[in-house]
Amino acid sequence: MNSIFFSIVAIFATYLAIRFFWLNKFVAILKEENNAIKQNQKTLEERVKNAEIHKQQTQNSIALSDDDLNKQLHQNGYLRKNNRL
Repeated sequence: MNSIFFSIVAIFATYLAIRFFWLNKFVAILKEENNAIKQNQKTLEERVKNAEIHKQQTQNSIALSDDDLNKQLHQNGYLRKNNRL
């Protein structure tokens, strides 16, 4: 009777140990995936920020070249009214 009881306890303890091991593995995998997702999010945020900076620089460059065009047209005797020739 005692040997059956101890056998059942040993089997249950083995089951719990295996289950605990796999749960720890699973949690470690989830943490790793979470860290990768956070890193990807930071990278994407940086790329969006850089794209916005580039867009602003491009708009400033276009505005500058438009002003230069207005000056050249004015110097050549042409005036731009309402952004039309």
